[in-house]
Amino acid sequence: MNHFKIFFKNLGFIVLFFTLIFLLFLLDSLLKLGVTSQGFDIYLVLIIFLMLLIGFPSLRKDFFYHFSSVKNYGLSYIYISICISAVLAMVMNVIRYIPFWITGEDLIGVGSKQLTSFEGFSIVGRYILTVIVGPFNEEFLFRYLSYGGLFLLIKQLPDHPWLRWIHNISDHLFVKKTKIYIIFWVLLTSTWFSLVHGPNLLNFFFYFFSGVVYGVLFLKYGLLSSWTAHGSFNLFSNIMGWLLRLISR
Repeated sequence: MNHFKIFFKNLGFIVLFFTLIFLLFLLDSLLKLGVTSQGFDIYLVLIIFLMLLIGFPSLRKDFFYHFSSVKNYGLSYIYISICISAVLAMVMNVIRYIPFWITGEDLIGVGSKQLTSFEGFSIVGRYILTVIVGPFNEEFLFRYLSYGGLFLLIKQLPDHPWLRWIHNISDHLFVKKTKIYIIFWVLLTSTWFSLVHGPNLLNFFFYFFSGVVYGVLFLKYGLLSSWTAHGSFNLFSNIMGWLLRLISR
């Protein structure tokens, strides 16, 4: 009987996976999400993350626990996240234009692995990707999975003497929330976040500092806060980029 349950459960996941893929292409035909051009891998990552949450109840429970850490204080932290991202976008975009204003040379570019061409996207598809889906994927990976997900994984390890140091780090980071361990986690995940975007010496700071802000917001308010800040930053960066191009002509 257990074999049948496992079989039908796995079959259900396969059917769900391909159903989501089908719906993705259907939405792409209606909204031009860029799935058939450059956005398929990003949406595929989103589907995989959703499948993880559906397939692992303990992960799903922990995810919703970390989704919002300030349930008793309304949504004021969302406004805080948006305001922080607006200031961050303004400052960083102004810094990018300083070399152009001083020397007339090119402004500081973005990372080599950051999506910059949106051919095949509609305006709606572009903003769904850059303001909603992309930021969610990155915050889920760099903030949630590297914190809540990692804690769940370490809890599954046996209490072996050779692994005691891992459990000790886990206790300081996830349970006691020792300050030095938290700082190290924020710096480490922010560095990882930066490197994934293919930075150079000039723009590494932009990604690193943004990662620090998102990490702090995640720890203080939850994933919804860091996701909101990340998405808002991308939106405000587009607006600031347009304004700065306008005044720099």
